[in-house]
Amino acid sequence: MSKKNETFWDFMGFQTGAISRSLSKYFNKEAAKFGITVGQMMVVLYIEENGVSSLKDIAKGLKLENPATSRQVDILMKEGFVIREENHEDRRYANINLTDKGKVLAKEVVIVPNTFNDAVKEKFGEEEYYKILEYYKKMEEYIAEAL
Repeated sequence: MSKKNETFWDFMGFQTGAISRSLSKYFNKEAAKFGITVGQMMVVLYIEENGVSSLKDIAKGLKLENPATSRQVDILMKEGFVIREENHEDRRYANINLTDKGKVLAKEVVIVPNTFNDAVKEKFGEEEYYKILEYYKKMEEYIAEAL
């Protein structure tokens, strides 16, 4: 049941969008300290955590479209952070892996999300932090089902 006097600013979509834009600004500012964007940071951290990955796997894991992921990987390749290698099992796909330079970057940039998470835990407490994460996951599932 909704409140009678809800305003535009009370709508879930507006609040979620506002948080998303603020997070994007924050993480891009922090990633820029390493000479990359937040999208590139997430690709590097995904590969660091999951190992050699296909473009499709990275896109799916980060919930991005393939073209956007491909652009991030191309930039990371030009900067020497990742390499594309032939997939010997299926030539239609390439394996994407971190170079030594990319591994160093991953170890440096992981501080960005870790610092943010620690600050949120300090602000709200660890129990609330995990409740917030659970609500985010439920909201994502709801939206995925609605699409």
